[in-house]
Amino acid sequence: MKKPYNRNYNRFYGTPMWSFIKQQLPGEIKVAVEIGTYRGHWARGALDNLNIGKLFCVDNGKKGDWVVARKLWIERLGEDALTRAFLLMGKSEQWGQVFPFEIDLLYVDGGHKWKNIYDDLRLWVPRVKGGGLIIGHDAHEKEVQRGLKKYITDVEKVKYKVNRIGPIGKPRITSFWWKKEINAEKTEPNNDSGDTPEHS
Repeated sequence: MKKPYNRNYNRFYGTPMWSFIKQQLPGEIKVAVEIGTYRGHWARGALDNLNIGKLFCVDNGKKGDWVVARKLWIERLGEDALTRAFLLMGKSEQWGQVFPFEIDLLYVDGGHKWKNIYDDLRLWVPRVKGGGLIIGHDAHEKEVQRGLKKYITDVEKVKYKVNRIGPIGKPRITSFWWKKEINAEKTEPNNDSGDTPEHS
């Protein structure tokens, strides 16, 4: 019998996450984007532990009570919510088409269906600058693996790695990641929604 999902675990991130990012991006992170901020646990840790100029947090509000989540996000981010953390409410795919800045750090933890992962990567990775870091949460989930595989097959043949940099309450959760090549050509996001039949 499948155990019920525990939503009460410690969602904050510890040393493994922040040390890993510092190792990959030792300088200033001028622009960071988090897809799927929910109540701001990752965002709070990122601002406390990384040298971030501006952090843009995207969320469509479909998870849990969004009114409560938004209130807790604002409380958790505090004064940073007025100066260097910005909540972008709405669909990730819509923001991904109009976001105007080059990104140093992209953290993807939005919808976990394969198409959510595929669309997030397809629309946001082109906005990451050369040398920037892309991290995707929950790499152990089959739907996440499917979306990542489709992105690699249809859009960009990247070589990714997997690390255990999960939250404190679930430290064994894995994340996929790669760094964008510095000499990679800048491209506009691919607006193909991925509804065409998959390659075998």
